[in-house]
Amino acid sequence: MIYKTAGVYFPVALAKLIKYFGGKTIITKEHTVSFAFEFNVNFKDIFMFFWKQFFLTIFTLTIYAPWAYSKSIKYFFEKIEIIKID
Repeated sequence: MIYKTAGVYFPVALAKLIKYFGGKTIITKEHTVSFAFEFNVNFKDIFMFFWKQFFLTIFTLTIYAPWAYSKSIKYFFEKIEIIKID
């Protein structure tokens, strides 16, 4: 039973991990300027996005896999913001 639910909720779990670790990561430059990451995502949207990519890959017999991979990476990087901390 756990294997079925782990596979279904994997995209949301991955997004929550990125949001958690991204929020805890701070970059400091020469002890003067600090930057933090913020991951802005709606979990319903990410859930639908990844399942759409998965089913397109399955239906096209993995021909769509490179495009799905690149779209997924692009989606994550578009949702990450770098914020200056005073």
